[in-house]
Amino acid sequence: MGIYNIGPTDLKNATVDVLKGKKYYSKAIKGYTNMPIKNSITIDDFDRQILYHLSMGEKTKNLSKHIPLSTRAIEVRKLKLTSLLNIDNETPFNSLKEAKSMGLV
Repeated sequence: MGIYNIGPTDLKNATVDVLKGKKYYSKAIKGYTNMPIKNSITIDDFDRQILYHLSMGEKTKNLSKHIPLSTRAIEVRKLKLTSLLNIDNETPFNSLKEAKSMGLV
């Protein structure tokens, strides 16, 4: 059975649970909910662009030339990314390394 296939027993259990007012989660969904929180980090296009340009060696003060945000907004987003990735702010390259290892850049 693939991830999206459901067998007769699963369908029966799901139907019974729903009729009883309970929530039903397939094995695949349960598997996703048990994944480490680090894998579920999502960032928007601006954050991705910030990480990309930083990885290319661009300085923060020059990012507003490439991204339609103010320098202050970019700095705030960088702080958020640092916190989101749960890394030490003392070494900015750690942010990029962590983002790359997670497939965000």
